[in-house]
Amino acid sequence: MIISKNFLNKEEFKIIDNEILQNTFPWYHFDSYLGRRIFPMVTHTLVKRCDNGEEPMPNSKYYYLFEGVIKRFCKQHNVSFTRFTRAALNFSMSNSKYSFVCPHVDFTFKHKLLIIYLEDTSGDTIIFDKKYTKGKVVIDIESPRVKKLKVLKRIKPERGKVMMCDGLHFHSFGFCKHDQLRRIGVFTFV
Repeated sequence: MIISKNFLNKEEFKIIDNEILQNTFPWYHFDSYLGRRIFPMVTHTLVKRCDNGEEPMPNSKYYYLFEGVIKRFCKQHNVSFTRFTRAALNFSMSNSKYSFVCPHVDFTFKHKLLIIYLEDTSGDTIIFDKKYTKGKVVIDIESPRVKKLKVLKRIKPERGKVMMCDGLHFHSFGFCKHDQLRRIGVFTFV
């Protein structure tokens, strides 16, 4: 796992602050997140999921901003980058019933998970010790299996922080406080 604080530069922050974090930015409602309607959120897809080895196709002009950040991060940390398998900006809010979403993995094949935190907020990213080997990619939040998971690392969302880990670790995120928003970039790649 690699965590780098204050990784973004002034020009990147300028675009994030003046465009992405503004009320006019195009977010799209996801009715069902991780197969559960109890976790609604909105998203801005940069690259559609590439589940079967498809070539990633940019779906947003902001793709190029984040592609540059990620390639720079990978070069600085000597991490191999071939192509995205998923790239999106996610916007979540508080939840009065649950403290975090269903633990999950994004893909069943070997990949990296990278998160860029766009703002200071609550709602830690939670990386569990369990790695996917076979079976379901989502552990239902109400399943007794959730209680058996051990937290490997909690990452506090801080503006400009980048976190990368093995994407086969089950992971989740905590909900932010009622008076906050949680906006991040989520990327998977091989």
